[in-house]
Amino acid sequence: MRTKRQLEVWQINANKSDDCMHDFLCNDKGKADIIAVQEPYIDWKGAMRALSHLHTIYPTGHLDNFMEMPTQSLIFINSSIPTEDWARLDIESGDITAVQITGSFGTLRIFNIYNDCNHDRAL
Repeated sequence: MRTKRQLEVWQINANKSDDCMHDFLCNDKGKADIIAVQEPYIDWKGAMRALSHLHTIYPTGHLDNFMEMPTQSLIFINSSIPTEDWARLDIESGDITAVQITGSFGTLRIFNIYNDCNHDRAL
C-alpha cells in the first residue's frame, strides 16, 4: 500500500530520439509516478523501450497504424501505483494518451496531448 504523498508527474518531449529516452529513463530511478512523453522514440515493431518498473500506455489503436500515423504521445505509469487503481482512457488519436486514476482522493484524469503546429488532429 502506498503511503500518502503528492503524485509526481514528469513531462518530456523526446524529439523521437532513442538516446534522449534512454538517458531520461535511466535517470528517473523510479521517482516519477507518471511520465508524459511527447514525440517518443518508437521502434520498427511499434514498441517503446521502458524500464521494468514502468507500465507503458500507448494511445488507442497505436499498433493499427503507427507506421502511417506516428504515435506522438504516451504515458508511463510507475508500478508502485496498483493496476486496479488506473485505466487507460480510449481516445482515437495518436496525438493523445489519457489515463484515469482512482483512489481515496477521488478520480484524476491525466491527458497527454501533443499539439502539432501543422495540423489540428488532436483537437
